[in-house]
Order: sequence, then C-alpha cells, then structure tokens
Amino acid sequence: YSPTFEDKKYENLIFTSMREGATGTEASNRTGESSADLYITKRDPKGKWSAPALVDGVNTDQEEGAAALNDKRNTIYFTRCYIGSKPGDKTNCRIFTAKKSGQRWDGAEDAKVIADSLSIGHPALNEDESTLIFASDISGGIGGKDLWMSKYDSKTKTWSPPENLGSGINTSADELFPYIHDDGSLYFSSSGLVG
Repeated sequence: YSPTFEDKKYENLIFTSMREGATGTEASNRTGESSADLYITKRDPKGKWSAPALVDGVNTDQEEGAAALNDKRNTIYFTRCYIGSKPGDKTNCRIFTAKKSGQRWDGAEDAKVIADSLSIGHPALNEDESTLIFASDISGGIGGKDLWMSKYDSKTKTWSPPENLGSGINTSADELFPYIHDDGSLYFSSSGLVG
C-alpha cells in the first residue's frame, strides 16, 4: 500500500508491504503479519517490474511505511512505528526523513514535527516542501485520526505547531493516507465519509 514514485521517469516505485523477508523479526501485534517495511520495484525498458526489494537505508526492526518524496526526489519522508511486543501495547509512530546518497537513503532521522510522546504518520508534502500534511490522533482533533498540517520554517529549520484541517475534511472516524497532487488538490482515505 501507499505507493510513491522514487524518480521523475516513473520507473522506480516505493511501496509499503508486510511480506515475508521484512527486517523486523517479530510479527506485528496489530495485524499478526510480518512487520511493515518499504520496498522498491523497478520497471525495465520492456515495462516489466522487478521483484520487490527492501529500500536500502530506511528499514529497521521496527515498522516502516507510507513514504513521500520531495519534488527533487532527494529526500524521503516516511512513517516509522515503534510497536510493543504484546497485544494491546501502545504504538508510537513518528515521521522520519532521509537523504538520497547514490542508490541508498542515508541518515534517517526524526523530522521532529511534534513532541516525542505523540504519534503521527502518513506524511504528504506539497510541491515546494513547505507544507506537510499527516495523520494523527493528537488532542484537539475532531475524532479518531485526523489530518493535520504543519508549515516548514527554512530559517529555523523547524515545523510549525500542527493545525487540524477542520470539519470540512475530518470526521469523528479516521482520516488517513493523505496525498497532495501537484495542482494542490488533497486526496485521502476516510472511514467517516461516504464513498
């Protein structure tokens, strides 16, 4: 799920999967399946996609997924979830970033969008990388997981405090997996809206 192209030629596709071969050794306490990781598949000149391989430099023994890339395709934003080992343990998800270095992504670090004790994920970036939209159940929301927005201050190199996108988008259920089109349109999943 959550596919995104790694390149502007649309030949390298990064996606999230819980398939066998994940870097985490424990089954997810939420799904019972393998841990989620980021995978890549590449299209050859004949249009055939390669066997999926782990994305080099971002996967750990925790769960990674729901990636977004900046317009230059040299920075990746992704979700990393720290999941407890027992059913019912709290999951803490964070948005991480890493820079492209050759064929690998290096230096993954917390994007520090919100305080460490809060859980967020599913990053989406606008074209100039100044706005980040993400899903979270932080306080002040409408209900369930909502979509929130944060603006990047290039002078201080920090993200602004998150703003809830409001009742025109969020419902009492869950809004997840945002995507910002180049024309500025926002696409997302909702369990509270019809359709």
